[in-house]
Amino acid sequence: MRVLETMVVQGTQEIVYIAGVGSGKSVAFMLPAYIQPDGMTVVVQSLRSLQNDTRSRLGQLGIKTVV
Repeated sequence: MRVLETMVVQGTQEIVYIAGVGSGKSVAFMLPAYIQPDGMTVVVQSLRSLQNDTRSRLGQLGIKTVV
């Protein structure tokens, strides 16, 4: 996870991150959206419950979302 965080903070443009359930993959798109509020992060999630959970968590951080 530390390598992922470093790549995001350094501004690496393309990152492929594969990890198991519950390993904190959400930070892979939340962190770029949080540190660059004028930019755009596109996330594709197939499960509706995961979409709603993500929207709620991002809203708590003050990040605008569209589902």
